[in-house]
Amino acid sequence: MKRPLLPFLWLMALVSGLLVVGTTSADDEVKTYRPPNFEKEIFDVDAVGWDRFDRAAVVKLMINIARDFGEEDDVDLEVRAKALAIGYRLDPGSKEIERVDKQLRNDAESVSGEDVDRERLVRRLVKKIDTLISAGGKESFKCAAYCADIGKDFQEDEEAFTKQLATLKEKGAEPDWKGVLEAPVKIVKRDPANDNPEDIIRRIIMGGQEQEKFEPKWVTMPGGDADKLALRMSTVKGLVVMTLSNGDHAGAASTIDVTALKDDEAGDDLIIGIDQKVGSMMRGSIEEVVKLMRLRHEDDGTIPSGYKIEFGFPDKDQLKDGPSAGTAFALVLDSMFTGVKLDPDFACTGAITKIGSVQPIGGVAAKIRGATKKGCRVVGVPIANEKGVADVVVLGEMDQLLAIQIFTMTNFDEALAIARVEREEDVQKTMDLFNKVAEVIQERGMEVVKHPKVIEKLEVVLKRMPNHASAKYLLQYAKGTAPKTLSIGGAFQETRVRSGSAFEILAPLMYEAGEGEEEDFSFDDTMKEAGEEATKQLKEIEGKIDERLRPYFKSVIACTEALAKGPLEEETGALFKERVRGLFKEMISENKKIANDPEIREEMM
Repeated sequence: MKRPLLPFLWLMALVSGLLVVGTTSADDEVKTYRPPNFEKEIFDVDAVGWDRFDRAAVVKLMINIARDFGEEDDVDLEVRAKALAIGYRLDPGSKEIERVDKQLRNDAESVSGEDVDRERLVRRLVKKIDTLISAGGKESFKCAAYCADIGKDFQEDEEAFTKQLATLKEKGAEPDWKGVLEAPVKIVKRDPANDNPEDIIRRIIMGGQEQEKFEPKWVTMPGGDADKLALRMSTVKGLVVMTLSNGDHAGAASTIDVTALKDDEAGDDLIIGIDQKVGSMMRGSIEEVVKLMRLRHEDDGTIPSGYKIEFGFPDKDQLKDGPSAGTAFALVLDSMFTGVKLDPDFACTGAITKIGSVQPIGGVAAKIRGATKKGCRVVGVPIANEKGVADVVVLGEMDQLLAIQIFTMTNFDEALAIARVEREEDVQKTMDLFNKVAEVIQERGMEVVKHPKVIEKLEVVLKRMPNHASAKYLLQYAKGTAPKTLSIGGAFQETRVRSGSAFEILAPLMYEAGEGEEEDFSFDDTMKEAGEEATKQLKEIEGKIDERLRPYFKSVIACTEALAKGPLEEETGALFKERVRGLFKEMISENKKIANDPEIREEMM
């Protein structure tokens, strides 16, 4: 029986993500993680009796408790979440804590960033808690009780934590974890032995997400005393990656609009959300944006009540997921409260947190290509994705650095500074200067970028705006210091994109024949052409692949070349399939080596 090709549904284009259908085996490990509620108030941090050095040390200890401790790691997920909750209160906005929490939400595990001696960690935590108890004070005792409770659960045979808890109880301080952790999140940890080849190929081609529920999302925000919204409608462009039916990726700039109508159901509140089918990541992004708007505007008199505010995309019937529209959502919603108009030639990508921190996403190089094609003149990308801008240079697409001004963003205010129509004078003058330099280079060719006067002006641009990525990489090109190797994430992205159509065809070849089934199959020109095209595209970037990824990359090419050449002379279809399966197993083996490399995994976060 012939197996079908990957269903077209698996290749549907989504905003910053792909819908991937998956199944759960009875042998797969299912874990439950209760993420920390970073907003729950449990003690007054400013009244805790640690100096800044002690506080920083305890934050590091909490992060280490939340991380993995190797093969025999037995730290309970709830203990990890509690440690992150306390660490975040001691260091609000910690990117490291947010990163570890994200890893736990996705995988129920975290990558250890350093070798941690468990016994030494326990000794240090005991000492820091003793310091806090000695400092005295109600809030100090509260904080100490939470830390000691975490320590007791982390290292059950350590009596010091039990003694500390008893002392603190006498002082009226006991940990109360109610509301500190959020609702449970079910995480499926797959047993690789249960994966059929099509599952594996699907995850390689499309990033490995599980099928989930897509639904509209609405959030209630407390209303304020303003008479009305400053704007009733606003738009901004978000950068997306679309996956075509042949497996190729195409970047695009998609308009996001927001409209507000008076609605009796809102009452004294605001109802904010999207009435389109979106996945959990985008639903979570909307929640974060609403929290950010509360922090920015609850005390400035710009929030009214009684409105229903709705985000929208032009392609209303298409499923969407991913967090990368977060910054765009925040900008366009903020404009409704402030009246600040956004530049129609501006586009951005990036997840965002409730405190306005712009977080990394995927597919930056493809998204920049899409922005260029859509005529965008200014683009913002997360600072953590700057290597994606470097990938534009590595791929030889220098014209994109001239066609648009690419900026990195660390927070919401940096995004707003380049997104607004009426920019600050220094910002606008700097952008105008870059445009003049770009025009000269476009007229005279890339070699003119090495002229001393051009270099001088680019240096002025970069001095005024250090986050001007276009100026930065043009300068590196001019000085001969531009990167020549794709980033880890960029290499995976390009490999997946360039091999996608071939692996879609290879998928059904991976199945062993069942009882009564024939192994033979009919090889045709379509298969051969897909293999040839994938191999050609992969070889174009072969010299730009990071050394650590070369074994994996070569194993991918071995598979596409086998498809390009087809069965060898006198090789039956059954033998061809057996040979391809062997090549594919080698590729999976190389892929697993990379997945288990902490350095590479950290670099891709």
